Amino acid sequence: MPFWVVVFIATVVGLFLALHDRSKYDPLALIVPMVTASVVMAPYLIHGLGTFPGSWFWDGFAYMAAGESLWILPRHETAAGLELFYQFGHKFAQYRYISSSILSMMKGIFPLGGDAQAAMGYFLFLCLFTFSSSCYFLAKVAIPDRRHLQIVFVVVASVSGPLLNLVWANNFDHLLAMSIAPIIIALAFSLRWGDIGDAILLGLFVAAEVHIYLEMAVLFVMPACLILLVRLFREGWSGSQIKSGLVALAAVLILVVPVWPDLYAFFLKQIDEVAKAAIETARPGNGYFPTFFSTVCGPAAWFGMFHPFAQCDYNFAHYAKLAVSIGCWIVLGAALLSWRKNAALILAAVTIAVGAAFFLIVQNYDYAAFKILETGWVPLVLLVTLSAIDSGRAMKLATASVAAALVVISVVRVASFERWSRSNPSISFPKFKGPFRMRAA
Repeated sequence: MPFWVVVFIATVVGLFLALHDRSKYDPLALIVPMVTASVVMAPYLIHGLGTFPGSWFWDGFAYMAAGESLWILPRHETAAGLELFYQFGHKFAQYRYISSSILSMMKGIFPLGGDAQAAMGYFLFLCLFTFSSSCYFLAKVAIPDRRHLQIVFVVVASVSGPLLNLVWANNFDHLLAMSIAPIIIALAFSLRWGDIGDAILLGLFVAAEVHIYLEMAVLFVMPACLILLVRLFREGWSGSQIKSGLVALAAVLILVVPVWPDLYAFFLKQIDEVAKAAIETARPGNGYFPTFFSTVCGPAAWFGMFHPFAQCDYNFAHYAKLAVSIGCWIVLGAALLSWRKNAALILAAVTIAVGAAFFLIVQNYDYAAFKILETGWVPLVLLVTLSAIDSGRAMKLATASVAAALVVISVVRVASFERWSRSNPSISFPKFKGPFRMRAA
């Protein structure tokens, strides 16, 4: 109850502040994220956010079980004597727990009287809406006074294969971490040196990334760090910049240090599972994206045009995706020419590409490459958008054509996800109606 009271009060205050100064009020800040999130979540909205089965991928059951477990038992208490379902959820909650905690808080409210599984659709919609809102904020900061280009950036970033793949694979924590990553980039662009409020806000969001997804937090924060580093070189060092850095670091430490033993133990566990797997197929998620290793489908897989376990059939649709991906690579290559203005974003894009290539070529680990590319999606789209502003008419037209093609492919894939989910009801986990009880065979 206290949590939802605070949310309600914050919402009322936010609406008041938004409407108080009508000269600064921007209705598109609500409309565009709502529309883009609705497009990606169309299957859930059509069939019911609390009833659409969604994806059967295994992580979803773990998050749901942890959410139910956290409702009745704190993480650090023993689960001895509880039903097997709750023991499983309790075990999962010892590691990542932010998304499961949110599911636990949403159960019974979204929808009223529903359980954690019924809340999963609402949670996904919340993440996608937050992501689109974050992208809109980033667009307002990085592309000021270009209303139409801001909307295009949000649409291309949000109605996209990378986001749909996270929904498809039930990567809840990754999706939640990705939803606030654009805010950190925007804060790096807009940070006022010496302003304590700006520095604390930046530290809060960085700490949130660490809590949500420690393994990928460095990659999520990296573009912002590079932007700040470039700003330091261009604007010169001063006492106000040191002050901002120390305040932001203090905010991160205050929020992270109390739980660092748990986070660090989980991080070591993740590294150990990948490094010490007896065979490649034993690594977490290995084999999710076989299209990465196809000559025809591989280039398109880098831009999220194929869903998990998709096979390259060498048909017209897949060759069409290959053509679009070639356009993506050309546009991205042209964006590298803007290195003087976008050095930080170029460094971030190159780092992401090198990391993904390492895991694909050297480690033969498609799931790790997928995760790395997901974190680099927003910086990549922003880099191409900023590059297009200063490019010639031909390159602007090529960039717009590629962007439109990506959005169309993503919309088609949303429809495909809806058909796929409804055609696999037998392998979706059954409706949970707690309390769970083991029944004799």
